[in-house]
Amino acid sequence: MKPRAFILAALVTVFSASAVATMAQSGAEPAIKVLPTNQKGIIKVLFAYDTQQPVAVKFYADGELVGTDKVSTKSLKKGFTKKYDVSNIDSRNFTMEISSDNVTVTYQILESEGTLSYSPFLLKTTYNYALTASNHID
Repeated sequence: MKPRAFILAALVTVFSASAVATMAQSGAEPAIKVLPTNQKGIIKVLFAYDTQQPVAVKFYADGELVGTDKVSTKSLKKGFTKKYDVSNIDSRNFTMEISSDNVTVTYQILESEGTLSYSPFLLKTTYNYALTASNHID
């Protein structure tokens, strides 16, 4: 009986660990998305975090800053969505940086061939956690 119980416990452990790993991977993506639209030259930003601070949106083409926006209200409870006209950016390949007090994401935006939209690709996510210090010495 003991070998069966041991094997059963091992299988349960393996399956639970894989389920937890799958959930952790799906939660690792930031809740900030750049979405294509069906309007020529327009992309949409979905920011799904609560924040009390303004959110900065910056556009870079060929390594140069070509546009900025500061989204601020009294409180961005439940985040926001906002459309941006990027048709005036000369480069067909540019980056977009969206930053708040807790997280910064960078997307590469490529103009889709033969369509009206753009294809966003997440390049980098940086979480800005507050540091804590302790005077406790063991």
